[in-house]
Amino acid sequence: MQPTYVTKSLAVASSTAVGSISTAANGTVTLSCALLDTARRITVTSASLSGPVFTIFGLNETLNPISETITPSTTVGSAATTTQDFIKVTAVTLSCAITNSSGGFLIGTNTQGGTSWRPVDTFRDPINLGFDINVTSPSTVVLASLEYSMDYPEYNPNTRLWGGATPTQGPRAVISSLGSSVTADTIGSITIPFAAWRLTITSTSSAAGSVIASVIQAG
Repeated sequence: MQPTYVTKSLAVASSTAVGSISTAANGTVTLSCALLDTARRITVTSASLSGPVFTIFGLNETLNPISETITPSTTVGSAATTTQDFIKVTAVTLSCAITNSSGGFLIGTNTQGGTSWRPVDTFRDPINLGFDINVTSPSTVVLASLEYSMDYPEYNPNTRLWGGATPTQGPRAVISSLGSSVTADTIGSITIPFAAWRLTITSTSSAAGSVIASVIQAG
């Protein structure tokens, strides 16, 4: 079986890259129509100590619809962040009306972004997924993590149907111990049963960065 090659490059994070929510206009959401540099995590930052629950709607890397519900932190200036990666946000809904005038909410990106989830062949015994991760630029400010999940990314547990799922949270990611916080060329493997994997890049500074990985399944 030929290896699967994946790359991920991440531009600098921006707390205002997606849009804003104005408290003065009763929670009016203003969104950018442009695609992001790559599919990445979305954040909602509040200037107040409390706020509504937000549901983010948009498209993933393959332009399929996804959504996720997030709850803002109660700490001023802290951001609530999705676990899924959006290439574009198409709508944001609020669980309740905004009545305060504390500065509103910012919708943007953080320092993380991942590749799309890729399912494995669960009929192989053992599954035995091998990976080689290489931080290509620049290694001093970028971390890479190989993540796996027990959840199938295209299965909707509500309808019990495959494909076209719009999960509110997405697959629950677990970082591989051998593929965690990689800053240099790293080889590892996962031998326990699981359903899907992805590569996540994290920038540890204001600089952009990129990684590349080759992944192969034996068994």
